[in-house]
Amino acid sequence: MVDEIKDVDTGLEKSSDEDDEEGSQDSSEESSEESSEDDEEDEEDEEDEQEELLRELNRIKQERVAEKAKEEAEKAAQAQEQREYEIATGNPLLNPKDFSIKRRWDDDVIFKNQARGTEKKKPKEFVNDMLRSEFHREFMSKYIK
Repeated sequence: MVDEIKDVDTGLEKSSDEDDEEGSQDSSEESSEESSEDDEEDEEDEEDEQEELLRELNRIKQERVAEKAKEEAEKAAQAQEQREYEIATGNPLLNPKDFSIKRRWDDDVIFKNQARGTEKKKPKEFVNDMLRSEFHREFMSKYIK
């Protein structure tokens, strides 16, 4: 179209305008073919890039799954190792060094020291004489001495 405007301005003949129109049509056909080829190449490039990105995404997903499985296996191995260690050291019969602390047989009893003070108490006896009564004896020993 730009070529047609230039031709009109220069005052060329109509025949030359027709030649130019044919030439411009040929060039427009060539450019449309080139643009369609470019479009096809662009589409192919975009498809290739998408396929490459999908492959990369799948590879990353597989790496993450493998990494997670590896971490879980390590955790399971550590848990198993810890469990075996606790089993081995948890049995006091297999570890004689744990017997160094001597404990009384009643250390873990709930009701210990319940019998204290019962040995001192004597059963009260009734005495008719006030001077020989238990109260009089305790009073005299406490305040008269």
